Amino acid sequence: MKYLFALLTALIVCSFNLQAQDCYVCDDDYECLYYPTVPFQLGVFPPLQTTNVDTNVRGLRLNLIYGNNVDVSGLDLGIINRARGNGTGLEIGLLNFVEGDFSGVQLGLANCVKGNFYGWQRSYYNEVGGNFYGIQDAIINVTYGDFYGLQGGWVNYSNNHSGLQAGLLNISGDVSGVQFGVVNYATSLTGVQIGLLNIQTNRTYVKALPLLNINF
Repeated sequence: MKYLFALLTALIVCSFNLQAQDCYVCDDDYECLYYPTVPFQLGVFPPLQTTNVDTNVRGLRLNLIYGNNVDVSGLDLGIINRARGNGTGLEIGLLNFVEGDFSGVQLGLANCVKGNFYGWQRSYYNEVGGNFYGIQDAIINVTYGDFYGLQGGWVNYSNNHSGLQAGLLNISGDVSGVQFGVVNYATSLTGVQIGLLNIQTNRTYVKALPLLNINF
């Protein structure tokens, strides 16, 4: 036990003193902000964390309750995980919230990414504000941008969809691929809808068909 305590203490000390790579973030007006980067952070909630909120973490972040930083890459574990910048790697928590883009695997009860998502997102509720590239798996999946890949859940929504959308209720705009569910809704379709009720609103006459709708 004393060796584990010594190791944890050493990691905390190192997180104050080591910088893996410093980061400058510039906006459209070329005004730049400097964010130091550390390889490890342990925290309960801000300000009770080993680094302040205006810090990047590249390595391991352990959030006993709530963690708040800028960019986070590597392994992110906690109850509430927040990144005000981008996230990369594996993120596991009850609530995962990334205000930028995310690349990797995100697992939790609820996941929210404001930017684009690249990888696999799994929870009870997933929400992505930008485009999605990969697999989105939850009871409710919401992607406000365009979706490229597999979206599977009870209720699935995307702005436009390329790939497979499978669930009880599937809603999208322009669909290129397959919608498989009880009710499928698309503005336009290049592909196949399979379900009890298939709706394609850009048809001139018959906008809803039972069981199967094919359009190429």
